[in-house]
Amino acid sequence: MCTEDPSAELEPPRGRWIGWHLLAVALVASGLLAFYAETFEPHEHHLHHPFADQAGYITTARTWTDTGQLRSGIIYPAYVLTENWRPYMPGHYAALSAAYRLFGYSPFTTLLPSLVSYVLAALGVFAAASKRYGRQRGWVGVSLFFLFSPLLAYSFTAMAELTLIAAASLALAAFTCLPLRAQRLTLPLLLCLPFVFRETGALYILPMISILIGKGEGSLKRLTGIVLASVVILSLVHQGQVAQGKGSLPLSWVSQNGFNYTDALSEPTPLPWAEWPAAVWGNLERNLHQYVNEDVRRHTPDENGITGLLLLLATGLVGLGAGLVRLRRDPALFGGALLFWSVVLLIYLLYDVRGQKAMRSLLFTTPALAVALAGVPLGRPGRAPRFRWALAPVVLLAAWGSHRFTGALAEQITQAPDSVAECDALMESVGHDDSTLLMAPGDMMARYAVHHYPVAAAFPPANEGTLALLEQRWPVGTLILSRRMVGWKLKQEKFHLDTLPPYRKGVSCEGNLYSVYQRR
Repeated sequence: MCTEDPSAELEPPRGRWIGWHLLAVALVASGLLAFYAETFEPHEHHLHHPFADQAGYITTARTWTDTGQLRSGIIYPAYVLTENWRPYMPGHYAALSAAYRLFGYSPFTTLLPSLVSYVLAALGVFAAASKRYGRQRGWVGVSLFFLFSPLLAYSFTAMAELTLIAAASLALAAFTCLPLRAQRLTLPLLLCLPFVFRETGALYILPMISILIGKGEGSLKRLTGIVLASVVILSLVHQGQVAQGKGSLPLSWVSQNGFNYTDALSEPTPLPWAEWPAAVWGNLERNLHQYVNEDVRRHTPDENGITGLLLLLATGLVGLGAGLVRLRRDPALFGGALLFWSVVLLIYLLYDVRGQKAMRSLLFTTPALAVALAGVPLGRPGRAPRFRWALAPVVLLAAWGSHRFTGALAEQITQAPDSVAECDALMESVGHDDSTLLMAPGDMMARYAVHHYPVAAAFPPANEGTLALLEQRWPVGTLILSRRMVGWKLKQEKFHLDTLPPYRKGVSCEGNLYSVYQRR
């Protein structure tokens, strides 16, 4: 068990008490999960947008459990020729598969990795903050973690956010608790823990390097060596057996406003270096326009995660400001904020902020941000702030707001739009032969794939050549196309299907018309 840093601002607790504090943190985290359990209805799958990605995680983990092959349970036509392809690193799939092996498959078992990860992440935040700043600041850091409702909400989904957050939190805690020499040697290895859950976990090198600088390890030569060693080790992990089968998505969002999931015949056209600045600036303008002028106007804040994103941005600003003020004295405080704002910048410049994407992409920075904010000074070093009792109303107000926000998120997760049931009824009425390949628009196909596992299901391909490649591996049984090209760039009038004659036309759900092609 790690002990306190003697340089911490507040008097550290004696070593024998740290275990009791960790137990208390675990009990509080477990109590929060138990309190909200029924609210989030953990006995059911909630697979509607924007949580439909759960279908890919669930079916891939079940395929790994049943067959030993780590391949996507939902087929991406663009990668039909790649063996065992899947979109992400294996960490979250491994956690889900372990739960299925131990307890069998059920909706609740599917949530276990995220629920356990919430507790582990809280323990990591408390351990790291206590080591840096003392026991009292440890409770400040973990309280901030508890008050941020999206973390609790995502704990009741099979999304990959919480397992990544737990991996990052534990890696940061382990690094913080190690002696200086061990920190230098193990930093690249500890980065592997969040990295195997998502490549962006490698960015946790920023707060770790900041901690080293705070201990006087600011030598450019030494830091460069650590960074290079991290790059080499993480590259080996990415290319090695642990990541085998993971496809590489081309960085095409900047130039094409999307990724290619559906066309196996097209080759990504690299963007000339001279055109990158204009393309990045154009993507930034597109993001700002979409988020401000479209999403806020057309949707409620909770529906698109705007409230959570604004809370994250506000706390990130506090962390950045406090870190700049105390940069010389405590670079580690600045490091957490630097991680957060680096991810913000990357999202706005190179990716898409519509829907829940921005908030989900930022959630994994919350452990480092909570630890950083725990170091914000509230009084003279070594003394509790005189105005600490005046903080009680602020804490109570924050807890009330967190509770209300949690309820709003629970409603969003559990109450699917009426159109979801309508589309699911359509999928069931088609009479698809589950021994053949089903191709249908995104969310409709994903929910069907979970409820009819192990059916082979795919997004509609972009062209007949890709369809032919799919047909070589699976007999195609049903193809459902939207007349408005909902979801994917497939124009049904350009499809000449001799083997899949029209079975039913003009089928409606979600206000859209679909045509069903089916082999009889």
